Amino acid sequence: MVSEAILAYAAGIIDGEGSIYVGKTLESYALNVEVKMTDREPVEFLGEHFGGLFRVKETTSNGRQIYCWHVRQNKAVEFLKLIQPYVLGKADQLEVAILFPLPIIDGVRVHKTGNGSKLPEYVVLIRKTIYEKLKALKVQDNNKKEEI
Repeated sequence: MVSEAILAYAAGIIDGEGSIYVGKTLESYALNVEVKMTDREPVEFLGEHFGGLFRVKETTSNGRQIYCWHVRQNKAVEFLKLIQPYVLGKADQLEVAILFPLPIIDGVRVHKTGNGSKLPEYVVLIRKTIYEKLKALKVQDNNKKEEI
């Protein structure tokens, strides 16, 4: 069990430096939660406590390393549900993101498999709707920041 302090700290990182988004390819949508920072410790902290992928990315224009933590699909939804009570600034994005249909719904596999099968159309439509809602919320949030 993860302590409330850890969950609250993780929520603060997501509110400040995180990105909740749906990535899109030609036929697929994937829910992602990502943090990119030049400070290594908070990014490693997320990996240590919540799993996911930690990596060192390119450097900034002034030569500082960029550290990245990333979870997707099931892990992203699990993580978001854990920190939900503590998220403030991105609460609207989180509430939309946790509705993302996961690869298994009611025991039925609903994602693409390596054998070329396709997602059911209703799943694609739900994922597309969530993709569009998250994009709109990001624009809305950016407009709010510009007003300040």
